[in-house]
Amino acid sequence: MNFGLFVVSPVVKKGSIIKVVNKINKLEHKKVPIDWNKAIEKTMLKVTAILSLWLLVDRALPVQ
Repeated sequence: MNFGLFVVSPVVKKGSIIKVVNKINKLEHKKVPIDWNKAIEKTMLKVTAILSLWLLVDRALPVQ
């Protein structure tokens, strides 16, 4: 439908299906604070595992 300055779109016709989607309330969606102790612990665990694997491979290969 056209009302001169603005257009109403889409036009609802007989037999049309209208879907209503719930929006997430901004108050309900709160950010969880980062636990820095856990983050550092997991990072150090991964770094230690990679270094251990690298040293293991380095010691196992014969020097040429």
